[in-house]
Amino acid sequence: MSSEFKHWKLINEIQVTSNITLHKYVSLKTGLTLAISNVPTPIVSGTFIVATEPFDNSGIPHILEHLIFHGSDDYPYHGILDVITSRCLGELTNAWTEISNTSFTLTTAGSEGFLSVLPVYLDHLLFPTLTESGFLTEIYHINSEGGDGGVVYNEIQMCENNAWEITNREISKRLYQGSGFQWDSGGLTKGIRSVTLDKVKEYHKKVYLPENLLICICGRINSNEVFKSLTGFENKILTNLKKTNSNFSNQNFVRPFSNPIPKFLKSVNLTIDFPDDEGNSTGIVRIAYRIGNYSNFHNYLSHEIIWDYLALSPISPLVREMVDIEDPFCSSISVEYLEYSITSCVISFSGVPLNKLNLIEKKFVNILEAVAQKGIDEKRIKDLIKLNIRSHLNSLERKPNSVLSSVLSLDFVFGSHNNNNFSQLEELLKPFKFYQNLLNHPKSYWINLIKFSILEQPKIVIVGNPSHKLSIQLLQSNKERIEKRKEKIGVEKLKEYGLNLENAIKKNSLSIPTNVLQQFKQPNVSKIQLIPLITINNNKKNGNNDSNNNKGNNNKEKGKGKEKEKEKEKEKEKEKEKEKEKEKEKEKEKEKEKEKEKEKEKEKEKEKEKEKEKEKEKEKEKEKEKEKEKEKEKEKEKEKEKEKEYEKEKETEQKQKQKLLNYFQKDGITIDSIPFWIQLDQIPSYFVDINVVIDTSNLPNKYRPFLELLRELIFKTPLYLENNKTISHKVLVEKMERMTVNYSANIGLLASSEFEAGEFAQLFVIRMRGEIDQYQKIIKWMKRILWFTRFPAKRLRIATKTLLNQIDETKRDVEFMAWSTLKYLIFQKNKSNHVTNNVLIQKNFLSKFLNDLQQNESKSVQKFEKFRQLLFNNISNFKIQVASDFYKIKNPQIPWVKNNFIPKNLFDFEKFPLKSFIPSQFLPIQSSLLRNKLDHVHKNDNNNMTNDNNKHGSNSNNNSNSNDNTNSNGNGNENTNSNGNGNGNTNSNNQNQNNEKKSNDDDSANTETKNDMILASNDLQNTIKNKVIIIGFASIESGQLCHALPSIDNFENEDLPALMIAIEYLTKPESSLWKTIRGEGLAYDTSLTLLIEHGYIYFDIDSAINPVQALKQASKSIKNFIQNNQELNKDEIQAAKNRISCWNIQELETPEKVTRESLRDHFRGVKDFSIKNLKLIHAVSEKKILFVMKKYLSNLFNGNSQIVLIVNSSKIEKTIKDLQTIGMHSIHFNNLDDFNL
Repeated sequence: MSSEFKHWKLINEIQVTSNITLHKYVSLKTGLTLAISNVPTPIVSGTFIVATEPFDNSGIPHILEHLIFHGSDDYPYHGILDVITSRCLGELTNAWTEISNTSFTLTTAGSEGFLSVLPVYLDHLLFPTLTESGFLTEIYHINSEGGDGGVVYNEIQMCENNAWEITNREISKRLYQGSGFQWDSGGLTKGIRSVTLDKVKEYHKKVYLPENLLICICGRINSNEVFKSLTGFENKILTNLKKTNSNFSNQNFVRPFSNPIPKFLKSVNLTIDFPDDEGNSTGIVRIAYRIGNYSNFHNYLSHEIIWDYLALSPISPLVREMVDIEDPFCSSISVEYLEYSITSCVISFSGVPLNKLNLIEKKFVNILEAVAQKGIDEKRIKDLIKLNIRSHLNSLERKPNSVLSSVLSLDFVFGSHNNNNFSQLEELLKPFKFYQNLLNHPKSYWINLIKFSILEQPKIVIVGNPSHKLSIQLLQSNKERIEKRKEKIGVEKLKEYGLNLENAIKKNSLSIPTNVLQQFKQPNVSKIQLIPLITINNNKKNGNNDSNNNKGNNNKEKGKGKEKEKEKEKEKEKEKEKEKEKEKEKEKEKEKEKEKEKEKEKEKEKEKEKEKEKEKEKEKEKEKEKEKEKEKEKEKEKEKEKEKEYEKEKETEQKQKQKLLNYFQKDGITIDSIPFWIQLDQIPSYFVDINVVIDTSNLPNKYRPFLELLRELIFKTPLYLENNKTISHKVLVEKMERMTVNYSANIGLLASSEFEAGEFAQLFVIRMRGEIDQYQKIIKWMKRILWFTRFPAKRLRIATKTLLNQIDETKRDVEFMAWSTLKYLIFQKNKSNHVTNNVLIQKNFLSKFLNDLQQNESKSVQKFEKFRQLLFNNISNFKIQVASDFYKIKNPQIPWVKNNFIPKNLFDFEKFPLKSFIPSQFLPIQSSLLRNKLDHVHKNDNNNMTNDNNKHGSNSNNNSNSNDNTNSNGNGNENTNSNGNGNGNTNSNNQNQNNEKKSNDDDSANTETKNDMILASNDLQNTIKNKVIIIGFASIESGQLCHALPSIDNFENEDLPALMIAIEYLTKPESSLWKTIRGEGLAYDTSLTLLIEHGYIYFDIDSAINPVQALKQASKSIKNFIQNNQELNKDEIQAAKNRISCWNIQELETPEKVTRESLRDHFRGVKDFSIKNLKLIHAVSEKKILFVMKKYLSNLFNGNSQIVLIVNSSKIEKTIKDLQTIGMHSIHFNNLDDFNL
């Protein structure tokens, strides 16, 4: 450490893993705490944590979280943090407020930009402006109509009355009465309405202090560079302390949550109504108790283990007897922990039928008593302890910043602060010794834990009962409150409120001076070190082997290189000709000058001096020209160096590939001899990831809705092996817990929840992840899952009832339901997994299947078995990815040999050869209703951009992406369908409907092509055409809007990079759209998102008091920008490019992300998409950006798109009228149950 930084005292150094080292410092000058974790990742992440104790439900900690971003003493410009972070290769800043702390994040690609932004960010934390104008727009205001507004107010209004928030508040209030933990740190609308800016400033002065600030940094970064970056900030702190005659010592600072928490001595039982829509038939039950002091975290870890035992999986006692039965008590059980100075545990029972709400507590107690009496399964307890060890290591590899900052935050807020004993932090980060000790604990330890630490502890039991009546009461109460306010304050005061808001918006809109922004230079992307990946596969026989592709690409590159050289030579010749012309001109000028000199010999000396000055200026110009030429030559040399480096990298990559092939191909086994598609990704990791990806495109439509049931059931069903041996579902779950870190089945590559298809929705993905030493076993059990699972009627009934009970819970999520409704409308009915596994379809489908099981069990089981065979028994639909550090595995090739992985005689490989790969077949099946409109709108759009496209290296040939005149994916064929299979079909809708009927009656693969466009019905087309779909919810106050416009659906489309920039430019912080919606407090958030794999651009407005007004303003903002040909700001263009670059690098942040991106690239049809996109993004011109704005976004609000709007049921009539005033027509549904097109 440099001598100038000696005041940074090292108080802890921890080797967390072999490649993660943590150093924790405290500044002896200012009291700042700094934790730097060196992690081998291209992303540098900062989390800045302030301990923030709430003292009521006003939400001041949350309010401050928002106001921090409105400028600081040194940088008093609204939104400057996001602007400069974008310039420095960063993503948008973020923050959140928990009960115990407020956390702020800064994320950049590489450390260079991070170090530039760090002191500015911290200046915002300790020295914010906290203006009245920022408070009015961001927090709360009364508008000119007497209504409530503000970003924070909208956010809280949307969620404060849902079942989880209501029960959370009751748990906190009862468990932690008399402490800061009893309050809602986010605030309640009633409390927010009473807050003043002075109260906020007073809280900031007491809490936002250097000794109460923890700076966590994770990534490749040098400690001395961090200290240097903080020098100016520390000096400012010291200067400020001198002015106020204070110091940072604990004498003047009361640490948050220092006061003792009163004991919780008596159990409490409550029944609470929560507002809900009519017809929902399930509620929730939550049981909570205290575990003990945070300092005794060993006790806390023991509770985690016992609750894994009791409630983690289908074989856990609570799940086995309450969920995994034919008459379930609930749809799911979850366990969470309140990690405060006194830790608590909350067990939640979701999807509880109304007739069983009051039976949950008794059943819960009976099961735990029975476990305590009969004893626990010691073997399973040990398996779960080992699982926790693996999971901790896995989390450190998958999301190091999240794990490290969470642990450091807990230690900072609740741990020891005497700087003498920091062993607790090390144990929290490395709990392995304690887990090892737990393995030796006797059964009695676990039984006593259940008896005395759970059953005999005072508990809170809250029964949450859905109430439609309460929804109506709350709405009426709010309406009456606003009417009384309007009467009380009068018209003139309302006008004043409106004027105040207008003035606040103007003040917040002051632009940031250019000279301030220019202080922040763009970092060098080439310095960022990525995680190495080597990929090989056996796709060679179809002409798609990576090496073949690389060779072809290299040839193309070489060809392009030669063309570039020719162009350069031509340029040089032109330059020489120009120089000659210049010389000739100069000679002529000199002759003229001589003649003039002879004629003007008698002129004064002054004239001669003027001529001399002119000559000097000319000489200067010549020098400048020479300098420019030198610069050009330097740039050319740099390009040559880059090309050499690229060639070296490709050569090294090929050597690494060959090395991996040699290691894998042993004992006569080659990768090409494996009879199914397989990809190996070599990555530095402690784990092995296996993804089996199955293409469902050819699945007959009548079986497609079964995918959701299969996802739910596949790891919870018995196996029937070749030797007639049966493995129960209990044993299967035990094996999964013993072998893996996690396992899952998903619809799409990245599914996030039930009833939702993820990225590339036509895929079904089975995944297992475990430690490398489990490689052989994981493959063995993957084989069994794929081909030996069977689905008895009982297991089918249980899974179907579980899903049905989950549906009510899902339907309460307003944002989720808005998107589900939109997907139902824009993707093709029966054929797209976005629709068939949608909650709107699944309720009726599952109800019917459950009835069929009861009426004709045998036939229903046979139908599901037929579905299983159709999905799993065509090996040509399989694509398998294996990602690991293969050099740590002995003979990694053996498990994949034909008769090892695939059951004997199961497949005829002549019948199921490896298929050629066509990326477009994995794109979603869209409804033609919108796509046909887009094809008409985009007709001939590309003709005007041919020359500009060529400037940016885009393809201008006719065979791939340049022909968007008949469809937007650019397949170059004039067909009426839009997904681009290139077959030139012109099938009519009637023909397609006949094909679908044939498919529904036939178990063979669908006869229609994957890209045929079939409307759900003519009624649907006529009903929704050019109309906004309005759906009423009784339980919400703020509105939710989502909006889809057909767009690019090809990852190689030449317009893609420019469109990505255009969208980011229009939606960036402080953009016109941002200022119009969030800046004016109309909604909590708004976004414009391009999902290429969907083929749509999505626009949404989140938590809006008046969503139609927000929509009107958004439409006005975007249309004005595009139609008025507004000039683009070059700095803002660069900032947009930098943000996209950061996101691309974030996709390669960890080993798991790198391999996930490798798999996604396969279905994108573009190798190294994120890396290539980095280069393409920075080559896009302003002209191209303006062009794609007009081409793809000018129709966003003109009826050629689909809009879904969810509002409070009582506001439907007003919403219809409001839409009419902006020229939009609508069709409305009073509730979701009415929405049944």
